[in-house]
Amino acid sequence: MVRHRALIAALCAVVALAAAFAIAPAAAQDCVEGGDPATAIKACSALIGREPNNAEAYFNRAWAYSERKNHQAAIRDYTKAIEIDPKGARYYAARGAVHAGANANPRRDTDRALADLAKAIELDPDNARAHDTRCQVYVARRDKAQATAACQKALSLDPFNAVAKRFLNSVGVKQ
Repeated sequence: MVRHRALIAALCAVVALAAAFAIAPAAAQDCVEGGDPATAIKACSALIGREPNNAEAYFNRAWAYSERKNHQAAIRDYTKAIEIDPKGARYYAARGAVHAGANANPRRDTDRALADLAKAIELDPDNARAHDTRCQVYVARRDKAQATAACQKALSLDPFNAVAKRFLNSVGVKQ
């Protein structure tokens, strides 16, 4: 009987923990509902105040900062999301995109971009966005061979990827 109660208590604890994790991403997604970056920054900041270890809230606030061209704040929040969840491939991909010059970032750093994108791809080899951004970085570096390989991979994962198609067409690579 005691073992039975202990088992039930343990199962209840697991269910409660699972419910808590299920709620956190939904709350983080809610903070960007509507798509207005200024509102998202406020809402995500409030959520972070309540849940300082919510990687998704940092990720979403970073998106909003990037949309408002506050690239350093975006990088800071993507970095915080990575610290909280180092296996979050999309966090690396998004930070890599900002380093690559997304949203007119004047402080483009292709070395950091490629490092983040490599980590994103290591964690999630099918992350089309990471391959697409890597393609763009190699195009910016004028590295045709690497750009072609990255674009072909991006296109294999996302057959409608306009950036990859445009680049591959421009260098005469058949798709």
